[in-house]
Amino acid sequence: MSVVDFPTKGRAVKSLPEHTFKDAGVTVRLRKLSPSTLQDMQRSVEKEWKASDDADKHEPQPPIIEADGIVEKNEADPTYQTEHVAWQVRVNAEVNRRLYVIAALYAVEMDIDHDQVAELRRMYQLTGVEVEEDERLTQDERDRVFYLTRILIATPEDRVEFTQAVTARIQPSEEDIKAHADSFSSDV
Repeated sequence: MSVVDFPTKGRAVKSLPEHTFKDAGVTVRLRKLSPSTLQDMQRSVEKEWKASDDADKHEPQPPIIEADGIVEKNEADPTYQTEHVAWQVRVNAEVNRRLYVIAALYAVEMDIDHDQVAELRRMYQLTGVEVEEDERLTQDERDRVFYLTRILIATPEDRVEFTQAVTARIQPSEEDIKAHADSFSSDV
């Protein structure tokens, strides 16, 4: 039986953009995620939290007021506004947590320093710091998430910059649109 070499088809793919974690001094490469990723995660969190028994996960509702025989929600109530902002912060934190899992498992090409992971896990254990890890993940996947979220993202600035870098890759850039404009049919 002979082996047939087929010519490669398709377009040339640029190398993946890089992101450097300044404090860790580690550079990773970032793949694109689907534009619907964040909306899907937001919807999932809100749906799960709505069905949850945990009252802190339920979206606060504005108080009902009655004036001149009209019953309506008072969304201007300062207590409601404070509670709603706090709830939105918790939802966004959960969406970001999930985004970091997807990033660690798919969107970020990185070499993991397993010795550093083991050392920090041991330090956490010795000092009683609990790290909630998803038991559905394999040990290698948990290591990837731990490395990204506990070692590479070492400061609040790292967190903001990394989140911006990942979310920027979700939306198509003007450069991407221009590069593919010739593939769109001009006949409408």
